[in-house]
Amino acid sequence: MDDATIVKMMAIMSLTLLEIANLLTAKIDGNVLLTIGAIIGGIAGYEIRTKKIEQSETDNEGPTK
Repeated sequence: MDDATIVKMMAIMSLTLLEIANLLTAKIDGNVLLTIGAIIGGIAGYEIRTKKIEQSETDNEGPTK
C-alpha cells in the first residue's frame, strides 16, 4: 500500500476516534459530528477521485498504431 494512502487511512481513523471520544464525554454531537463527517468525506472523496483519474489515464493509453 502507498504511504499516502496509509496516512489518509490513519487520519480517517483518528478523526473517528476523536468523534467517539467527544460523543462519550462532552455529548456535543451536532456541529462537531458534521465537521468531522465533512473532513472524512473530503479526504476519502479526494482519494477516490485521484484513483479514478489515474485509472482513466491508463485506460486511454492503449496501443498506438
